[in-house]
Amino acid sequence: MKGVRIVQVREITSRTEAERRKGWSVVVPKSALPPAGEGEFYYYEMPGFLVETEAGDLIGTIKEVIKTNMEIFVIDRTGGGELLIPVIEDMVFVIDRVQRRVVVANDIEERFEDVL
Repeated sequence: MKGVRIVQVREITSRTEAERRKGWSVVVPKSALPPAGEGEFYYYEMPGFLVETEAGDLIGTIKEVIKTNMEIFVIDRTGGGELLIPVIEDMVFVIDRVQRRVVVANDIEERFEDVL
């Protein structure tokens, strides 16, 4: 299944013990993560990425990534204030880990209001 990971933990030896932990986060050191492949990235790397429109206009930089039922970029706008952008394919077109930039829809600022 896409988006599902199966892990085995030595200290959890039964299905009942595992079910009690359903929904828990699994945290591993960054050094234990496999290297990101071509076109892949980790969300923890994203603060500081530049955010620009398809036309090349600079929106700002990623301040943080919020995880809800989807990921949301919190952008520090170059003109001041913050902008929240959900990471969905009709709004976020490119995430370039090498150049540390994200390309979003040209009308992204019109779609969302500032967060005060």
